[in-house]
Amino acid sequence: MKKICLKCGRVFEGHQQNTYCPECFEIQRRIVTGAKVCKICGREFEGGPTAMYCPECRPGVIRERSRRYYANGSRRSIGSTAICERCGCEYPVSAPMQKYCKNCIPIVNKEKARKYQYEYYHKNRDRIQGRKMQSTAPRTCVVCGRPFKPKANMLTCSPECQKYAKSRS
Repeated sequence: MKKICLKCGRVFEGHQQNTYCPECFEIQRRIVTGAKVCKICGREFEGGPTAMYCPECRPGVIRERSRRYYANGSRRSIGSTAICERCGCEYPVSAPMQKYCKNCIPIVNKEKARKYQYEYYHKNRDRIQGRKMQSTAPRTCVVCGRPFKPKANMLTCSPECQKYAKSRS
């Protein structure tokens, strides 16, 4: 299937999920992966953004986690009671990682979303404000040709020009 690379714009042969040509994909992969230091042995290795252990130590860590899980079982059994971290009331557990009661879950989700939206806005403020300023860029009236600042998706500079444009269409 013929595809166009998102990075360089070159046409290449690829699968449906491919978005980069092989050369750009390799560059992108190197950006995501990087030099990491193993927490156990201290050796450097090439790993992803969340990698903590080198390929030699990772199987041992996985084996130890599995041994601990099978010895102790899951954190909590479904149906037992737990205390909500937000309001302090008791609730029946419906998932092993559940922290909040059914009343607090929507509130906590909104708080988290608000926090991420706030962070995103402050990281990308210049780009977002630039987009707003771009929408209020001066336009020329389709009827008389005078430049004007639009308040919305206006095509004319005044109500008179708007009436004239409506009567012509």
